[in-house]
Amino acid sequence: MAQGADSKILVIEDDPSIRKALEDLLSTDYDVHTAVSGEAAVRELEGGLRPRAIILDLRLPGLSGEDLLIRKRTAPWRSVPVIAITAMSNWQQRYPAVAAEAEHVLMKPFEMERLFALLESLIRLSA
Repeated sequence: MAQGADSKILVIEDDPSIRKALEDLLSTDYDVHTAVSGEAAVRELEGGLRPRAIILDLRLPGLSGEDLLIRKRTAPWRSVPVIAITAMSNWQQRYPAVAAEAEHVLMKPFEMERLFALLESLIRLSA
């Protein structure tokens, strides 16, 4: 996919090494925007950023990934597909809203190629 106005991806991840790896992987094909917290992501999204997809860490400082997904239900960006990422094997019990709101959940560590394939599929389906 060529970069352009419709190729924005928002990566919401507080771990700098994971955030950098995702940015490196995706920046060849997408216009990657990053946020280190839920609050920073909300500022971006409410400030007019309309990404084609969001990659969301569930465990964030302050406003959690689950909180963002709940907020997404009534937000102008509610139609943006989300791939949630987490290291917690019991995410279904800890984050019940995730199953209803995220299109996919990937367990850390995950293969970057799998993430890229899911992202491509979501973007094609939402076009």
